[in-house]
Amino acid sequence: MKKKTNSEARNQRRKEKRKVWRWRLVIFLAFFLLAEIVLFIMGHRPGVMENHYYQYGAAQYDSVLYADEMGITHHRPEGQFYPNQSVNKEGFMGKIEFTQEAMDSIRKLGKKIVLLVGDSYTSGCCVDDHEKAFASLLAESDEYTVLNFGVGGTDPLHYELVVKKYLPLLKPDLVAVVAYLGNDEMSYDRTPKPFVPVCYPIKNGPWLSSEAPIYMAEENTYYKNFEEAKEFYYSYYSLRSEESSFFEKLIRPSIIFSKLYLYAKVRMHHHNVHEQLFSPPENPPYSYNHLKEIMNFCQANGTEVMYTAIPSPKNVENNEDVYKKYDYFFNEIPWESPNDLTIEDYDGREDGNHFNNAGHLKFKEFMHPLILQRLEQ
Repeated sequence: MKKKTNSEARNQRRKEKRKVWRWRLVIFLAFFLLAEIVLFIMGHRPGVMENHYYQYGAAQYDSVLYADEMGITHHRPEGQFYPNQSVNKEGFMGKIEFTQEAMDSIRKLGKKIVLLVGDSYTSGCCVDDHEKAFASLLAESDEYTVLNFGVGGTDPLHYELVVKKYLPLLKPDLVAVVAYLGNDEMSYDRTPKPFVPVCYPIKNGPWLSSEAPIYMAEENTYYKNFEEAKEFYYSYYSLRSEESSFFEKLIRPSIIFSKLYLYAKVRMHHHNVHEQLFSPPENPPYSYNHLKEIMNFCQANGTEVMYTAIPSPKNVENNEDVYKKYDYFFNEIPWESPNDLTIEDYDGREDGNHFNNAGHLKFKEFMHPLILQRLEQ
């Protein structure tokens, strides 16, 4: 009788433990699902390390960019980037063709010519009408005409290439360089690749850089075509690769498991190849070197040049002193940046975000008097 009682007691304890663990599992799953929902509401997406690499449907190449023999990236005129956009035959935003005849016609109207270089901010992202982009608003001036050479995903090397190719052809009165402080710092001095654009865009998805990340591959590693870029990025930054394992496909729907797994995968790859990688200095000089080369080239050709900088959303939100923080970026080169921007002037809070309509308008009002002042010199 005593043995039977002990056995029943042990069984009862086992049942109680199983019940406790079942409740613990239910509570864990509930909190896990709640965390997934909260992360999704916050904008995070499953199956990718960073939201940038998320796309709707299959990853299909969108050939809206191309590069010339110098490695300068152009827009294809038939590509759709912004609402109500215009792309000229040379592959840059705007209705004006970059020909000598067009330049002569502008000068006959008594206007001066401004060659504007920059990245996606300059090209016009992300207004609801391209006519509201700051480059388009500046082009409405009665005193000058703006030639918009802005291209998304580019850097100071690209700005230099543009100036060296087009300044001798178009002979502008002013070169205006617009740097973006969020990502214009070059970690190493990449070399231009003839006929390789800076990015390979995906339809309804991210733009994959043609340059490998500095912390994942040797310096100046690049991808000659979209398939090479997709194979790399979707192996380490996304679980949507056609080569994904069964386990990767299993965890793909989870935001938490996706990010933890991909983060570990990237860290492991970095650890395995770190001895082959280039280590950037604390304050890389490469962006400055190209900005300085633009100044030297303009001076050699007798052309005025001015430099402005767009703060990132984080710079603005944290109320940072950009002149102090980015002094090494420009060194002795004179530059100016607006001080009246707020976080409401951007379409998000990350470095990859852009001006909204209000931000573009503010930057136009900041740029216009500076351009007039330089043109009068």
